[in-house]
Amino acid sequence: MNQPFDRDASQSRQTDEAATLTGLLIDLGERQAEVTVRLVNGGGHHGMIGDVGIDYCRLDTAQGPVLIPLESLVAIRPAPGTPTGFSDRAGSDATLTEVLGDLAAERTEVALTTVTGDGPILGPVLTAGGDIVVIGTAGSQHTIVARDKIGDVRLTERSGAW
Repeated sequence: MNQPFDRDASQSRQTDEAATLTGLLIDLGERQAEVTVRLVNGGGHHGMIGDVGIDYCRLDTAQGPVLIPLESLVAIRPAPGTPTGFSDRAGSDATLTEVLGDLAAERTEVALTTVTGDGPILGPVLTAGGDIVVIGTAGSQHTIVARDKIGDVRLTERSGAW
């Protein structure tokens, strides 16, 4: 017995199959859906997607904003009842390095963890560029972190940018 062709279901399935991580994050942010994310370093956060750039997303949590490199995301669990169906849209043109550079201009205090779970490294962002981020630590010390080894960056004070 032949099943009737459901054009709407087929189009929805094709859209879902073409969905990208960036598109998913944008859609969840627009829906103001609460999500729980798991990271490669075993950490996790709960909140709402506030921004999506080329290589990062900002999760607005009860503890403040958290910047998460997309390559550090392992799983995203939307709250029960969140509508399904996601897109392949692109995020903003901003990169994580640019956002961290803006935070460095304000010497914003952060707690940075690495993909290996080291940290948190606490202190102001001193500089960000190329493939490194420099965090000021105790006294005149500083810690240099390879950009591609960042697990997440939690803002411990409000930035003028947010």
